[in-house]
Amino acid sequence: MSAAGTTTGDIGIGNNNGGSVITGHSGGLESIDGVGTNNVDLNFNSNTIVDWNTLNVDQGETLNFNAVGGATDLTVLNRVYNNMSKIYGTINANEGISNLILSNPNGVFFDGATFTTAADGNLMITTQDMTGATLNDMTNAHYTNLYGSDGKLISVQILNNSNFNIGGEYTIAAPAIKASNSSIAAKTLKLVTANGQDYIDLGAKVPVNNKGVTFLQAMNIDGDVVITNDVGAMAIYDGGTINGDLTVETAGNTFLNCMTYTQGQTVIPTTNDKLTVNGNVNVTSHGAQAFARNMDISGNLDMSNDGGFVDIGDIHVGGNANLTTTGIAPVEDKKVYKHFVHVMGDTVVDGDMNIEASQNIHIGGYDYDANQLAPGSLTVNGDLTAHTTDGHITTTIDTKANKISYTSDKLNILMSDDATLTADEYQFKANGYIGGIKDYTDDQGRTFTKDVQIKY
Repeated sequence: MSAAGTTTGDIGIGNNNGGSVITGHSGGLESIDGVGTNNVDLNFNSNTIVDWNTLNVDQGETLNFNAVGGATDLTVLNRVYNNMSKIYGTINANEGISNLILSNPNGVFFDGATFTTAADGNLMITTQDMTGATLNDMTNAHYTNLYGSDGKLISVQILNNSNFNIGGEYTIAAPAIKASNSSIAAKTLKLVTANGQDYIDLGAKVPVNNKGVTFLQAMNIDGDVVITNDVGAMAIYDGGTINGDLTVETAGNTFLNCMTYTQGQTVIPTTNDKLTVNGNVNVTSHGAQAFARNMDISGNLDMSNDGGFVDIGDIHVGGNANLTTTGIAPVEDKKVYKHFVHVMGDTVVDGDMNIEASQNIHIGGYDYDANQLAPGSLTVNGDLTAHTTDGHITTTIDTKANKISYTSDKLNILMSDDATLTADEYQFKANGYIGGIKDYTDDQGRTFTKDVQIKY
């Protein structure tokens, strides 16, 4: 392709990684300018679907999507049919492009890339095969290539100081998503590993629940973050900053800044960097484990799990903290995850803290190897309320609140001499024993012979 205005063929960029070749289009692709240079313009006067054999952008190259002739509120769907798209350069969309969609069932890879849309311009990156999609009706698309030839989940990856400035919503919809050491600014960042968009239907084979599918490592994000995993586990690790609310719903495990994350037999070492969320955190988990560690949350923390336990530690919550488990597992069954709540390390809640557990509540917990009681303290500047329907409430670290209220419907309220409780008002109610741990053996066979101190 040599002349400006031609709308199919090789557009002359990405040649170091497989090239960029347009095979056809429907709609308003009016012209292509800058072929043979490092700065290529695709000009649109109406909604358009662009079909690509390959789509790549090398370092130092720029691909621009432009609404022209006064056109506004345009949707441009790019369908890539061969090879993973590798983006090392820059992609821009001007103010007339309202919805820019890049679909590549072979995966999309950003490495040191820059991606910018105008104010209110939305971006979707997906490994959804959208062959059946039309500009008027995109509901026919469905996954046909969930796994690659090597059996791995097809992914969207954002790596190595990539920078996204998205004026509207930024949605990534794929079976596997990884973003690492990069920056994203958007009104809302949506990470979807299953049906979460009107025109995306995951109907094919899906991974097992606890296979990791969403990873955010040391990311800086301006805007709200919504993570939806109808399948698979998610992990945010190595700290980072989210300037907005964080909302998570996952069918698998939840790991918010855990010290160590284990994927199968592989242990992924992590740093001690703090994860800062300048907003609220709301987690709804349906997996065996839901962790939150080493975080600074300016708003409220709400974590619930109906598939297993909730475990938080070394967290500062600027608002209220609400921790809930609802499932039931036989306490004597060592092979299943219990529906406990653990509060670990040095944790501070500026508002009220409410714990509602179907099984044991342990304020203090064990060290990471579960060999001994963990050190720390819990400070609640409002009221601390803990209620369990089928378990014990145990406190083994110093705990302070305006009011401390513990209720165990069926079992005991237990405290060690490592724990000093300080409050203006106390309320303890149990069906069994209330007091110090003495010759008490927990469900893991550990025995304690300690007494309680209550400071008035």
